[in-house]
Amino acid sequence: MNENLLKQLAGDLDRAFVEIDALLENGSDAETLIYQYDTLIMPAAQQLQASDAGFQQTAEGINTVVCGGVTEYFKGLQFLKTGDLTQAIARFSGAEQTLSYFQANSTLKEIANMASALANYWEGVASVQNMDVSAGIKKLEEARKQVKNSGKYGAEMAKSIDLMQGEIFFLSGVKSVMQSDYANGLRQMHLAARTTKEGAEKNFAPESDEYRLYTGLSLYYEAFAEFQLQLIRFNSYEFDTARDKSITGLLNDAAVYIKSSPLPDVNAMVVPIIELMYALDQAIEKMSGLILERLKTGADASPQLFMDVRQLILEAQDAALRISAIMKSELGNAWLQTCNNFSKLIGNLERFLSAKDVKPEVDKNINIETLTFHPNEVGAICKDLIAQNKIADALINLNKFFANKPDKLNDVIQTQQKWADLSQRIRQNIISEGDAGVEKAKIVQATLFLTDGIIGA
Repeated sequence: MNENLLKQLAGDLDRAFVEIDALLENGSDAETLIYQYDTLIMPAAQQLQASDAGFQQTAEGINTVVCGGVTEYFKGLQFLKTGDLTQAIARFSGAEQTLSYFQANSTLKEIANMASALANYWEGVASVQNMDVSAGIKKLEEARKQVKNSGKYGAEMAKSIDLMQGEIFFLSGVKSVMQSDYANGLRQMHLAARTTKEGAEKNFAPESDEYRLYTGLSLYYEAFAEFQLQLIRFNSYEFDTARDKSITGLLNDAAVYIKSSPLPDVNAMVVPIIELMYALDQAIEKMSGLILERLKTGADASPQLFMDVRQLILEAQDAALRISAIMKSELGNAWLQTCNNFSKLIGNLERFLSAKDVKPEVDKNINIETLTFHPNEVGAICKDLIAQNKIADALINLNKFFANKPDKLNDVIQTQQKWADLSQRIRQNIISEGDAGVEKAKIVQATLFLTDGIIGA
C-alpha cells in the first residue's frame, strides 16, 4: 500500500478533525459533520485506491468504511452532550470495531483506540453510578491504558480519566463504609475531595463549566464524608459535637456548583443525595440541641420542634425515593434504609423526651452501695449519665447495682474493659474518629441494654 498516500490520508484526517471539532463546539448536527468529513478525506481515498491495485477496496468503499467509523465516533460525542450514555457507549464501540480494520494507519488506529477508551470510560462511569464499583474501576483502568495509544486525540481524554480518579477514590470509600470499614472509607472520601479539587484547579479556568463541576464534586465528596461522621456522632450520643459540626454550609456550596453542571446526569444523580443529607443534617442539629437543652434545664420538648424534625425526615425520604429510582442499586436502597432507621431513632427520642417524670430528683453522684432505690430510679440515673456522654460513670453505677448478680456483673465488667481500651486508643491517637465512633456506639448500646436490664434484676 502506498505509504505516501496513507500519510496524505492521515493529514486529511487531521485537518478534518480540527474543522469538525470546531463545528461540534458550535452545536452542528451529525449530518453536517459527516458531510464535512466526507469532502475532506474522499480525495485521499480515491488516490489510495488508484495507486494500489492490490488493495481490494474501492475509493468509495474505503471512504464508506472510514467515514462510517468516524461518524459513529462523532455521534457518540453528540450523545454525550445530551447525557445519553447508553447510546454514546454503543456508538463508541461501533467506531472502534469499524476503524480497527485500518490498524496500519496510525491516525485511524489512534481514533479507534480513542473510541475504545471512551466506550470503556463511560461504561465504567455507568457501572460506578450503579454502585458496581469493582467493574467500574476495571473499565476505567482499561480506558487509561487505551488512551495512552490514542496520540493527540487522547490528551484530553487522559485528563478526564485523571479527574475520574477522584470518583474512583470516592466510590471505593462508599463501598468501605457500607462494609463498616469507616477508617478506610472516610480516608478515601477525603482523598477523593482533595484529588478532584486539585484536578479542577490544574486543568480548567476558574468559573468555567468544568471548573464548577469538579469543584462541586470535591465539595460533595467532602460533605459525604462529614455526613457519615455526623451520623456516627449522633448515634454515639455526642450531641454537642453533632450540633456544632453541622455541614449545611458545605452542602449548600456543593449544590450551587453541581446545579450549574453542564452534565444533566450528574445533576440528577448528585442533587437528591445532597438534599437528603441536608435534611438529615438539619434534623440532627435540631435534635442534638433539643436533647442538650433538656438535660441542662429540664424544660419540656417543644411539639413544634418535633414536627419540624418529622418534616425534615419526610423530605429526606422523598429524596431517598428519587435516588432509589435513579440508581436502582444497593446504594439507592441503603439511603432508604438510612432514612427509615433515623425515623425510628427520632421516634424513640421523642417518646423519651416527651415523657413526664423521666428522672427522679436525686443526686447523680449518689453512692448506690449505701442507698436502696427502686430499679427504675437507678435506670433513670444511668440513662441520664449516658445522655450526658458519661459512659464510664454509668458503668460504675451499673457495676455497683449488679454486685450480687454474677452473670450481669460479668457483662458490665466486659463493657467497662472495652470502654477503657477504646478511651486509651483515642488518647494515644491510634484509632480514627470514624472507627472510634462506631466502637463507641456499640458500647453505648451495650450500656443501654444493661441499663434496661435493671428493671428485671
